[in-house]
Amino acid sequence: MDQRSKAVCIIVENLPAPFDRRVWQEARALSEAGYRVSIICPKGRGFERSRETLDGIDIYRHRIWEASGPLGYLIEYGWALAAEFLLALKVYARTRFRVLHACNPPDSIFLIGLFFKILGVKFIFDQHDLNPELYEAKFGKRGLFYRLVCLAERLTYRTADVSIVTLVPGTGDDVQALKAGIMEIGDIFVINKADREGADRLSAAVESNLSLQTFADGAWRPPVLRTVATTGAGVPELVGAIERFRVQSEATQASRRRARQEHRLRELVAHRFMEQLEREVLAPGELSALV
Repeated sequence: MDQRSKAVCIIVENLPAPFDRRVWQEARALSEAGYRVSIICPKGRGFERSRETLDGIDIYRHRIWEASGPLGYLIEYGWALAAEFLLALKVYARTRFRVLHACNPPDSIFLIGLFFKILGVKFIFDQHDLNPELYEAKFGKRGLFYRLVCLAERLTYRTADVSIVTLVPGTGDDVQALKAGIMEIGDIFVINKADREGADRLSAAVESNLSLQTFADGAWRPPVLRTVATTGAGVPELVGAIERFRVQSEATQASRRRARQEHRLRELVAHRFMEQLEREVLAPGELSALV
């Protein structure tokens, strides 16, 4: 694996790195595994430098303004998205990263992911918060902005190369698993901290919901796996499931490309046939008269 294939760019907008401990631990784990890691994040108190390297991890920071109200947040997120995109271009020019890891909120970073997918970069969505629920809890209403938040979330899921839904026993995730939206987005379901009480019940709840869905012959059926992150138990099985999903997805995409090419070929042949028919067989205006 060359250096370019081992470069990762992480975008987080909520907190600066390394203050965001979850993102920082992920970045350090990747770095220790031999990846070249770059983080794009906002500035914050104690983290005002625009560029620095800590523990071998390159950090790029941008300015951000605190907003209030739906319109204010829209402006804030729009500014941050532009800054993140420019910094991502700078990072790509230096590292040619092959993976873009986006951490919400907000759910607008998928737009950057869409651009880099054109260049063959894989897009990973790390969902820290459920933004539609956060919006409703903060503003106590639904409306146009709420629908936009829901749309951004759905588009983010579709942009991601694989959607892994991680559930934890004893945290109310067994209730979350009953929500249709959760079941629809998952390509792989993971019961983490599977050594806890309630793991069997949570796994059964997910399996029960999956059994209500209809899957076509040969279509991917999301597996329900168990892991214990602190010991690494179940991680090899998760990696294997991701690889199987990737292979099947690529095969499906190839099939769709062949179908589109066949459709275009048929259109081209039909067009050429009609041209020849009008030129060599039918008299001028005869085809229009027949129609």
